[in-house]
Amino acid sequence: MLSAAAFFGVRNGLTMEPMTFRVYVRWPNQRVTDKTVTDSRAVADIAFNELVARPDLARNGALGVSLTEDGKQLEYRDLQAVPVPVPSNRRRS
Repeated sequence: MLSAAAFFGVRNGLTMEPMTFRVYVRWPNQRVTDKTVTDSRAVADIAFNELVARPDLARNGALGVSLTEDGKQLEYRDLQAVPVPVPSNRRRS
């Protein structure tokens, strides 16, 4: 079981507020899609991993997948740096 300190973030040492995690796909022109907003790091991790595993995002021009906590970037996967796998039925011999 999580303690209150683990579940809530201390702000200025005085108050406790829930942490907010955001996961989203970043596209050119600062556009974002597939956004997940949650107070659960576990849910955020699942959403991040599911988006990273989608090969269609890079093929369609997505720049990356971001995971933030209260506006602070925790993880970022650059989808343009990862080679996009070619489906097996389209490979050349």
